[in-house]
Amino acid sequence: MDVFFLLVLLAFLFVMCIGGVLYWAVMSGQFEDTDQNANLILQDQDADTRSHDH
Repeated sequence: MDVFFLLVLLAFLFVMCIGGVLYWAVMSGQFEDTDQNANLILQDQDADTRSHDH
């Protein structure tokens, strides 16, 4: 029975840590503009950054 209480305590601490990390990420603006990097790959490159075959 002692092991059960230890596992419950560890699970609770784990959930609290994950919640704290999620709270920090939301409050620091990590999820403000999630579409910018996703759309960046769809944009054409500039002519000077393309590689040229010689």
